[in-house]
Amino acid sequence: MNHTTLPVLSTTVRTTDSTTSTTSILSTEPPCVLTFDQSNLFTFNLNSSFGSIVTDDFNGDGSLDLALVGYELDNLNIFLGNNNGTFTAPSIYVIGSDNDPHFVTAGDFNNDNHIDLAVANFKSDTIGIFFGYGNGTFQTQQIISTGFVHLPLRLVIGNFNDDHHLDIVVTGVQSGIMFGLGNGYFSSITVLHDDDGFNENWIIATNFNNDTHLDLIASYGSDGMVRILLNNGYGYFYLWMTLTFEKSSYTNSFTIADLNNDNRLDLVVANENKNYISIFIQNNNGTFGQQTTYPTGVFGSIDTVVAGDFNNDGQVDLAATLLLRKQVNIWVGIGNGTFLVPSMFSTGSISAPTAMITGDFNSDSALDFIVIDKYSANVLISINTCDCCIQNISKK
Repeated sequence: MNHTTLPVLSTTVRTTDSTTSTTSILSTEPPCVLTFDQSNLFTFNLNSSFGSIVTDDFNGDGSLDLALVGYELDNLNIFLGNNNGTFTAPSIYVIGSDNDPHFVTAGDFNNDNHIDLAVANFKSDTIGIFFGYGNGTFQTQQIISTGFVHLPLRLVIGNFNDDHHLDIVVTGVQSGIMFGLGNGYFSSITVLHDDDGFNENWIIATNFNNDTHLDLIASYGSDGMVRILLNNGYGYFYLWMTLTFEKSSYTNSFTIADLNNDNRLDLVVANENKNYISIFIQNNNGTFGQQTTYPTGVFGSIDTVVAGDFNNDGQVDLAATLLLRKQVNIWVGIGNGTFLVPSMFSTGSISAPTAMITGDFNSDSALDFIVIDKYSANVLISINTCDCCIQNISKK
């Protein structure tokens, strides 16, 4: 395939004080063309609906496994990886129709060196903890109340009070934190931060200001704002910075990575209503530079955005699921905070890709991805088959 230089793209840059300016970014096709071999890992009953997926090594064999929760069938599905891009048939753990599970995440909650799972049960205001045996099987769920946090939608795992035990941040109608005791038990839920009157639509943990404490980045979605909450070291958070987007924005997904190799974390935000991803490069004083947007086109509504090195050149790339366009876009990073024009990968003519995770699912040192197809009840895996990417691996 011949590689040609494309016309200059005019990219809008918006600062957080709502002023605007315009810059131009020279965009070309990636010098190494990404290719993927896509297939259906699993096809479920059309009554199935999967809202969350997580990957980790559940049985200690060095291969990535999968856990999915289905909020129509009200169960947890465990798939063990075969180290070649395929998985075993699912083991199913009943959660119950009175719970309505919406989110799953993984961590070692009882310090036995086995991966456990935590599930947000939306309808019952509870968390279901599944303790792992280390062989790919799990105990039946142990129920924990989320207290004043009603309708829990998302969980974030981390050691937020520096006691070496995993804690759980819970977001729903309110937000709260449950401190782990290291033996699988947790404290009663307590207030997370002062401004807890809204429902955080998306939240992630990171050490943002290099003080050894895990901080939070949160979005309420419909108010067009992303908030950075700093940890006081004891698991209580205070508002440090707010990034404000244009009117009618919906910031439903974001991720963090060092996009320009300056050893500072930058921020990537998906603006679902405005059909673009936003890049915020962090300055050396902890603030952010101007917002650079990469449009996804008409009907380019973004569900999930993730970061990873798909072409093995040592630079961070970005990938996003575009539900209405039935595709995944991948922007190859140059290493200076800018990206080439996206490569587009169809997920099927009647698909609706939503949640997305990445990992090396066939142990070839190339990054693959998995998406949930909302409409067809499929779990789609895309195995990285890029020949020039393999060449990049050999150069490392």
